[in-house]
Amino acid sequence: ANGWYGFAMPPAGVAACVEGLQRAATEVERPAELGELELTVTPPPGPVDAATVEAYRELGVTRLVMLPHVRDTDSIIQFVNDTADAHLG
Repeated sequence: ANGWYGFAMPPAGVAACVEGLQRAATEVERPAELGELELTVTPPPGPVDAATVEAYRELGVTRLVMLPHVRDTDSIIQFVNDTADAHLG
C-alpha cells in the first residue's frame, strides 16, 4: 500500500524514476513502519514480451498491472488467459 506506481511507463521511463527515487532515499529517511518501497507498473499499450518483463524485474518492479485494451467480455477473458499463458507458465 505504500509504494510507487508508474502508469503506461516503458522500462526506460521506470529507470529514470527509480534513479530519482534512489536519490530521494539518500536525502530523506523512509519511515520503517512503511516497509520496503514496492514498485508497481502498468506497461504502455501493446504486447509485453518476456524480455520486457525481465527488464522491469531488473529495475526492481515487484508488480505489473496489465491493462487490456479491449472492451468486450470475451476479449478481456482472452487477454487474461493469453497473459497468464505467456508470463505465468
